[in-house]
Amino acid sequence: MRKPSLNQHGSFHLGIAAVVLALALVGFIGYRVATKHKDDATATKTTATQQQPATTTSSSNYTSSGDVAKDDASLNTADIDQSLDTSQLDSDINNLL
Repeated sequence: MRKPSLNQHGSFHLGIAAVVLALALVGFIGYRVATKHKDDATATKTTATQQQPATTTSSSNYTSSGDVAKDDASLNTADIDQSLDTSQLDSDINNLL
């Protein structure tokens, strides 16, 4: 009667192949998610830029505290809710759901 062989030299390579396959799968999924997120962010950024016109005319070169106070007063009196359009926000939230 022959003894069974305990030679297991090939099993290590199968383990390494499984680890490499798992890493490749995780990398591929991460790449797909990252590129889809980047495309969505670019589209959102473009839309937001097109919808909001520039409203400030002051420069960031302040020479005195009076310049800061003048800009502070103009910002405090600005009616930011006047141009607020919530329909785009509602649409974006509904698309996420």
